[in-house]
Amino acid sequence: MTGKLLGALLLLVSLAFPMSTCSYYEDAEGKRIEVAQGETPPEGAVEVISRSYAFEDFHPLDPGDWVRALAFAWPILAIATLRLRKRGAIAMGVRVLEPALIAGSIFAVHFISTFFADRREIGAYLAFLGLGIYAISTIWVDVALYRKWRERRT
Repeated sequence: MTGKLLGALLLLVSLAFPMSTCSYYEDAEGKRIEVAQGETPPEGAVEVISRSYAFEDFHPLDPGDWVRALAFAWPILAIATLRLRKRGAIAMGVRVLEPALIAGSIFAVHFISTFFADRREIGAYLAFLGLGIYAISTIWVDVALYRKWRERRT
């Protein structure tokens, strides 16, 4: 369970860091200038780098923002549920849902870190690392539980 906790905490820590950056040029008046990649910007143009965070703008009445929050918070909820309910239908339901939730979180981080962005930043990489650790730990724990279950049946 410690691997899962480490992965879940890394996923939460990733929220403190930028997920992506976008850069563009502005002229002296502050108007955006289109510069093709590889071209030199016009005289007096300034490069502006914009960093995007996962929760830069959170609106409590927007259901999409709650889905985004769930993509980062569900592992902590799953760990708490599995600590309280080690056996039974609820624990089995959480274990069955975990792969789909991991895939959903990977998609959410990918979408947040690439949508209208030039490149990913440290927050996205930390989130992917956390999800990878959580996924490997989930497989490890579930295989061990399956082996115990098989031993008890024979």
